Amino acid sequence: MAVEAIEQIIPETVAVRQEYLTPKQAADYLGVAQQTMYNWRSRREGPPALRMGERYLRYKRSDLDQWVAGGGR
Repeated sequence: MAVEAIEQIIPETVAVRQEYLTPKQAADYLGVAQQTMYNWRSRREGPPALRMGERYLRYKRSDLDQWVAGGGR
């Protein structure tokens, strides 16, 4: 029983991890420097970011895709 429950939870956890990217991962995904992500955020020009807790900044992959599709605006 426990193994079956874990097998169901693990794919969901992996999917969540892949959906939320660190600034470095988001920069790689968009093909820009990590500093560019920070610059955009400070000027409120880049894709939307989420604050997870007090310390962690994450970018949702679908938000990045929408931002690119919208011409980066």
